[in-house]
Amino acid sequence: MLNADVMNGPGMRWEEGLALNGDTYISECLSTMDCAKIFFSFGWVVDPRSATGYTASDVQRMHDLIKKYQLEDKSAGIILAVNARILRKCYTYVSRFMFMVRSDLIVFSSKAEPPVSFKLIDDITNHFRAEGIIDRVGFDCQVSPSRFMSLVYDNMVRVSMLYHYTINRAIAMYQSRNGQKMIG
Repeated sequence: MLNADVMNGPGMRWEEGLALNGDTYISECLSTMDCAKIFFSFGWVVDPRSATGYTASDVQRMHDLIKKYQLEDKSAGIILAVNARILRKCYTYVSRFMFMVRSDLIVFSSKAEPPVSFKLIDDITNHFRAEGIIDRVGFDCQVSPSRFMSLVYDNMVRVSMLYHYTINRAIAMYQSRNGQKMIG
């Protein structure tokens, strides 16, 4: 399996140089390897503190990249990697992707963020069960050992998100007034 963040996503959309160039990465893989036996796992560079979830544009760009290189036919399979906390903010577009591209989904939490709650895992599981595609969803999340700590961690992330969002909006407003480039 080859895993790469090939696009910037929620909380990181305006950052430069973080994601691999998807076109270059896939072209290199296809020209140097027998990809028929390789699973491609693609995701976005994200900040779990983002106030927004995955958007229609995020998912459409990923869809277009996979279709451009016909990876459904040229690889062993496609796995979409999404952050659990960001996925919770909007399931719609990721669900749509699962019906547009033959793929599986891996829901993860990064080592840099606090453990997720059992409730979050249950919410995600219930959503994809209702969509009829739970058999194509896997988890790679550090889960909080207790309900109390789940509340603590979830609220820490929410407070951090509000702070991060407020600071970034203030900077963006300042920069737009001064003709500077926006940040994510």
